[in-house]
Amino acid sequence: MVSSEEKVIWFYSKTKMAEWWKANETHAFHYGYYDKGYRTHCKAILHMNDVAWELLGFDGTQPQRVLDAGCGVGGTSTYLAKKYPAVMFTGISLVPSEIQIANELADQNKVTGNTRFLVDNYCTTSFPEASFDGIIALESLNYARDTRAVIREFSRVLRPGGRLVILDGFRSRDRFSPLMQKAYHRWLAGRAIDDLMFINDCVTSLTEEQFHDITTLDISAHIAASLLRSVVVGLPFFFSTMVKSLTSLNRYQRSDDSFYMGVSFYGGLLAVSGCTKYYAITVTK
Repeated sequence: MVSSEEKVIWFYSKTKMAEWWKANETHAFHYGYYDKGYRTHCKAILHMNDVAWELLGFDGTQPQRVLDAGCGVGGTSTYLAKKYPAVMFTGISLVPSEIQIANELADQNKVTGNTRFLVDNYCTTSFPEASFDGIIALESLNYARDTRAVIREFSRVLRPGGRLVILDGFRSRDRFSPLMQKAYHRWLAGRAIDDLMFINDCVTSLTEEQFHDITTLDISAHIAASLLRSVVVGLPFFFSTMVKSLTSLNRYQRSDDSFYMGVSFYGGLLAVSGCTKYYAITVTK
């Protein structure tokens, strides 16, 4: 059986998501936060970085330490490091090729003095206890096989009084209809995710790890345009996969990029049906 870690490494090393998400301009794969003044794809993507920072609640003038847990190619940390040179940003990812790009990006943007990027697993990091004043988990939590273990590790490496920000999609229902269940599992397979955490379970886990001042804000409306974009871009691939499924004995060839691109359709279906929602979660250690 392929582990969650191996699936994530393969997914972000081999798929062609960067080409249609304009990652060469934003250095990010996450959804954009659309709002007044942020109506284009690239502006909304970068604005999501600012939203994460605002939720963290730091003013950026103190020499604080922030962990970017599941940093991808380091776009968020590099973007924020340029704005807040007093803050030290540490980004970690399982994918060696992403960390290589992140270090190159930091060098190009002249922020090597207040960034570092490491290959590490946020389920069991190599950091000592209370290493960070803040943690940002931007669309990374659900890639772990055991999301509760990740929350436990966040608690361990966060100092007392530190802040944790989670921005991600969650199951908003505990049970799905048979049709939505099928769509859900197809989407999971196409995103290298084992399961989305149920939002109520996330709050419970945070409480059990002694986090307090827990707030959950449904910001689905702000990322709807990003979701729609992914569906529109993915539709040709979705139809291509459907044709292949009708003409091949092997109905779902998951090594085919069309499958991974096409499952965006299922993501849109799940969101429209209310089965999944996008939340901003903030807590204090």
